[in-house]
Amino acid sequence: MRRHRLSKKVKAERLSAYYRVPVCMIMRSNGVADPKDLHGKQIVVPERYYCLLQDGAVCDGDGCPEKAYGRYVVKKGDTIFDIAKRHHTTMSVIVRLNGIKDPETLKAGESLFVPDGNTGGTVHSVRAAETLKDLARIYGLDEEKIREYNFMSEKENVYPGMQLMIPEK
Repeated sequence: MRRHRLSKKVKAERLSAYYRVPVCMIMRSNGVADPKDLHGKQIVVPERYYCLLQDGAVCDGDGCPEKAYGRYVVKKGDTIFDIAKRHHTTMSVIVRLNGIKDPETLKAGESLFVPDGNTGGTVHSVRAAETLKDLARIYGLDEEKIREYNFMSEKENVYPGMQLMIPEK
């Protein structure tokens, strides 16, 4: 999370546009009900998907993903691969959605966010020389939609063997 001092002249909406984070997420991460309560204060600017990391609550403001998420409690012997397969998604989505630094360190009893199974889509394994632009053209989607669906930053590139979830149109 980033910190920012919001001057009295700057509205939360402008900060929202600058960081590409919905106002409702900024409000939630700072524990305020009214954006005016943020003025003149040092505030926390959450990561783009902060709304998904708050006990299953999904922000209903502009810019929040439309997908729904559930919880999964890790069982002894579970792997990220098993969990992803069980929930019809990719390992990458599980790792990014939960901010997992080392997929080998899963512990039984740990609670993870997982797609609820109604998200639809296809798993695509990236081939050599394929780009995100190629995939967007093949599936008739915007690159940004594929990035968002897979929790990828604008700077991240695809690589051969990477598995991506391709949303339905």
